[in-house]
Amino acid sequence: MNTIQILYYSVFLAVPLLLGLTLPISAVLAGRYARYFVYPYLAVLIFFTGSTYGLIGDEATDTTIYSRGSGRLFFGFVNLYLYWLGLMVLFDSLWNKYQAPKAGIRIFLFLFSLLFLAHIPVGLYLDERFFMIIHGSGVLNVFNMTVLVYVMLRVFRDQKSVNELVLLFLACVLARCLWGLFRYVFLDGDPANYYANVQQIAVKLTFFDINESVLAGMAAFMAAWRLVDGSEGDSSNRRFFYWVIAIAGVLVILLSFRRTAWLGLVAAGLVFIYWHRHRISFIKLAPILGLTLITLGIFWSERFQFSASNDLLASLFPDMASGGSVSLQSGRFVELELALASIFRSPILGVGTWGEYTSSSRAEVAFHGGRFFYMHSGFLHVWLKTGLIGLVLFSGALLASTYSALRAQSELDSPEMRALAGAGIIGLVMSLPNLFFGTPIIEYRTMQILGLALVLPYLARCVLATRKAAC
Repeated sequence: MNTIQILYYSVFLAVPLLLGLTLPISAVLAGRYARYFVYPYLAVLIFFTGSTYGLIGDEATDTTIYSRGSGRLFFGFVNLYLYWLGLMVLFDSLWNKYQAPKAGIRIFLFLFSLLFLAHIPVGLYLDERFFMIIHGSGVLNVFNMTVLVYVMLRVFRDQKSVNELVLLFLACVLARCLWGLFRYVFLDGDPANYYANVQQIAVKLTFFDINESVLAGMAAFMAAWRLVDGSEGDSSNRRFFYWVIAIAGVLVILLSFRRTAWLGLVAAGLVFIYWHRHRISFIKLAPILGLTLITLGIFWSERFQFSASNDLLASLFPDMASGGSVSLQSGRFVELELALASIFRSPILGVGTWGEYTSSSRAEVAFHGGRFFYMHSGFLHVWLKTGLIGLVLFSGALLASTYSALRAQSELDSPEMRALAGAGIIGLVMSLPNLFFGTPIIEYRTMQILGLALVLPYLARCVLATRKAAC
């Protein structure tokens, strides 16, 4: 064994041991500064993509910063850091006897976590491999999302820390958006371009990863809110900052050429207009709306005019249409048929976090490579793995966050906090197409960003509660 191998195994053994021994100490010494340990984690989520989909050649790999590296540990380093944050915050809360924050989402995510953990002894009893029970193809990332929500609720408990969080979020998202726009103009866009690399469509884009559009949409929404509601008290520099964020965020979404991102942008715009219908002059807004529609039309035409298919419907929905009509024999529908057959065999309890749905050798689902442990629907994925019980709890968490965001609009008198609560709904709205028709549950970063969106309304309302000495 050479020196490098000895050093590797020493680090391999020392890091988990060191983390475990320092948890109580770090909770006591760093508890009050916990948010400064959260900020680097959030920066990683904003700046580093979790998807390599669309890359080809030597760049085509499943390895990202969120991956398990050599695979010797059950979790990647970023995931382990999240668990360390969670345990540190837990120890700090117990040590100082902090009162639990009031948040309706807590009960749903807590029960879902218990359901996930209950699968471990059941799976081991059924002789399932432990690694597959806690594998990311199950619902591990929903549990990871729960840990992030817990950390955020416990750490950001006053207006100072929440304002600091908002400023950091906006600055990081702006930097990410500017990088995407710079790369679009000067560096041929995102190299992970599925449309150009696979579908042979002559179009470049800012970011293919839908999470970039979700983050850009949330930041643009908050910035636009501050420009419309209460911006009179802001300095000219701050107003300029908001304008840059709003414009850069919208451009990143438009130039992503993602149908789901455009749909989310339209939905976010409608929500924004509805909440500010008494402040917005629709006469002044009409030219902007017209220009937006024209811009969308131009981008839509550019997106599909070079499609390899002459069939418009097939160009718009290449995975679901052929011959000028929607085909029920496309990959997505065949996948749905196979998954539902397994779901209906065990609709209440599901097939287990380790389970798969009915396998098939049909060419339409050959992209699965013989493994049928995920599907293109987040809600159905949760239903398959954890049954109707898990689906109800997961959906309940989404609804609880939405309800909190709506209540915040009437309870809060701060434009900043109303914008923050509204951004939570925007993040959820822009994630819904992916939750219905994508694979978010098996994606670490996607679920973390969803968790961030879900917790924002509670952070905004916590500021109000702090003033009343109830948070």
